Amino acid sequence: MSETKVQPDSPGGFRDYLPRQMQVRQKMLAKIREVFERFGFDPLETPATEYFDVLTGGDPDFDMVLYKTRRSNGRVTSGQRETALRFDLTVPLARVIAAHQELPRPFKRYQCGSVWRGEKPQVGRYREFMQFDADTVGTFSMVADAEIVWLMCETMRSLGVDRFRVRFNNRKLSNGLPAYAGFPEESIGDVLRVLDKLDKIGIDEVVKQLTAPLRTESTGEEMKTQPAEDESDDGEDAAPAEAVEYGFGLSPQVTARIKEFLEITGTTDEILAQADVMANGIPIMEEGLTELREIVAYLRAVGVPDGFWGVDLTVTRGLAYYTGPVFEMVLTDLPNIGSVFSGGRYDNLVSRFMPDSIPATGASIGVDRLFAALEQLGTVVSTPTLVQALVTVMDPTLMNAYLSMVRDLREAGVRTAIYFGQEMAFKAQMAFATSQEIPVVVICGTREMVDGTVQVRDMRARTQTAVPRASLVERVRSLLS
Repeated sequence: MSETKVQPDSPGGFRDYLPRQMQVRQKMLAKIREVFERFGFDPLETPATEYFDVLTGGDPDFDMVLYKTRRSNGRVTSGQRETALRFDLTVPLARVIAAHQELPRPFKRYQCGSVWRGEKPQVGRYREFMQFDADTVGTFSMVADAEIVWLMCETMRSLGVDRFRVRFNNRKLSNGLPAYAGFPEESIGDVLRVLDKLDKIGIDEVVKQLTAPLRTESTGEEMKTQPAEDESDDGEDAAPAEAVEYGFGLSPQVTARIKEFLEITGTTDEILAQADVMANGIPIMEEGLTELREIVAYLRAVGVPDGFWGVDLTVTRGLAYYTGPVFEMVLTDLPNIGSVFSGGRYDNLVSRFMPDSIPATGASIGVDRLFAALEQLGTVVSTPTLVQALVTVMDPTLMNAYLSMVRDLREAGVRTAIYFGQEMAFKAQMAFATSQEIPVVVICGTREMVDGTVQVRDMRARTQTAVPRASLVERVRSLLS
């Protein structure tokens, strides 16, 4: 009776990263980590699983789709707190700040890790993806926000990308729209969700959704609040809501003023000057403009080129916990890929765990999206393996001598492998080295062993040289250098 074989499939929305991809990702992450540490951010790690009420804040209307986790016995008994996989790294940071009040203020941390969202998989969108965050907690100073923009720019430059732009706005300007345009303040969350889709659907569709009646077109029922289309802080957009016509019943006069606000363009200084006129007499908008001017002044003080950043009043960010400046980075040559590095200020998030309101600001890289973008830009180079030198096995009885060579090379810092394949023919061993793009091959048979020499082959130049056994390490290192 034949055994039933299990299909080696991964679940939808999850994927494997093979060595060729992983080595490039690791190099990318190492460069990001180096920049973050150079900016004074310290590493932090938190569990993949958090209590469900920690992630949702106890909000019954929380609309991020989470993966709930089971206890080890597969059951959750009455009174136990439910757990779920984290959907971002910011909420766990807020919990850590509340739980460890001995941490210094300001506290600057970076964290890299996977997050999970139970959404419908699509091309370029996964249920498991990686974020790389940097956050500063415990200061209201706009220096911290300017530093985040500076960090975003330096990170891209370290990755060999110099065609990008950090667009930033202030949620205080957006939150002042009810006073400026004349619509109910309680509608601001829903309105901002529509505005956040401006880049995807265009200004005409935004106006259409804002002015449409408060009913669904297909059923005539009263409109229910739709989930945010871009609820992410990491460049990994959430799955869009199902297509449905809905609106907020705003008057043409109100939407005209909102449109006027969104269509402010020009240089950063020109945009701020025009926004000044609109914000006149609206305190929250005036406060937002003051903060934006501070960020601009600090960025210019440290010499971050104006071409890398600019104020853009259409940037809102979908997450409700933002309270001040918000940032989005787009790659100039790949505008359709969306933001790859984004975030903002969230001064009230920690207060869900403690009575004090602790200010915070930060940004997050959508690692998977950035990796895909770098591949498209051709800035990443990968090989099938990290091995630099392969020691072939010409005579199995000389294995101890081959292992001695491997030891010497590894101790000298050369990433070295010894051939273990089933096919021991010399041609097969060389074919293996070629297929794996290993740059150096060490060859030593009985004759070389008698002569006290080894053959060192440069696979790239297709040259081969006999050197004394004692000079093996020196020769290999010279070829690799």
